[in-house]
Amino acid sequence: MKTRILGISASQRPGNVDILVKEALKAGAALGNVETDFISLKDRIIYPCTGCYRCCYTFTDPPTCVTYDDDMNDIIARIWDFDPDGVIVGSPVHFAGVTGTMRTFIERFQPVPSQGMPMRNKVMGFISCGSQTHGGQEHAVDDLIHWALILDAIVVGVGPERSDDRDASMHGAMATASFQGKEFGDDVIAVLTSKGEMDNARLLGRRVTEAARIVKAGLEAVSEDELSWPKKGGLAAMENPRWRDKGWMESFAQKVEAERKKYGYNKLERALRLEDKKRVKAWLKRGFPE
Repeated sequence: MKTRILGISASQRPGNVDILVKEALKAGAALGNVETDFISLKDRIIYPCTGCYRCCYTFTDPPTCVTYDDDMNDIIARIWDFDPDGVIVGSPVHFAGVTGTMRTFIERFQPVPSQGMPMRNKVMGFISCGSQTHGGQEHAVDDLIHWALILDAIVVGVGPERSDDRDASMHGAMATASFQGKEFGDDVIAVLTSKGEMDNARLLGRRVTEAARIVKAGLEAVSEDELSWPKKGGLAAMENPRWRDKGWMESFAQKVEAERKKYGYNKLERALRLEDKKRVKAWLKRGFPE
């Protein structure tokens, strides 16, 4: 039984987080019969989510944002095609939390849970790296854990084998690097030479892979009739009346469309696509409906 593990890095530089996520993937692959893939969000064009809810009732395979045709749809399609059993996500720390790139990625990932919860039962583990020992690494990992819970994924930490020195971290692989002054600066060397932090990344990779194997084997042993949601999720959950009340989805779609018409979301989206700042500002003055 092959296990697929995906790594995602939100670093905008080829530095610490890329290194740590790749190290975690390497450790997971060392267990054998493991296929890995790595996605970098560096230089990707991902527009901010407008909260239009169109992805909640526009079902496609793979899930698609129908408002924007930017790099996010390509990323979702790649994840969909790879169909990972486990996912390792890393983000640098910016202002004591995840980066703006990571936050935008999380919000624009909305088509995936909205279209049948296909990330349900995927195993997820997280990595963060900051320039100070208490620079917000735990806050960044907590942001990612909350995202995983919304996806109905299974979160794992580093495990009891974690380093027992100052580099120890309990609910994710966290690292501290020197000040990030260059594209390939001293911070990269700091992570590479910190045994405890690199070990934690490796342990996280092993733990995600191990747990993913257990979950995958367990799901294979359970029949679909015994589950409250289909094993793969996705359109199977949308098309089968057993999994989702189509009548409710139809009424929800009508409600959202009425809200869009009332508040003029189409005008906002068009202005954003055209990068018409004047029109965007004029629309925002009217206030965002919740």
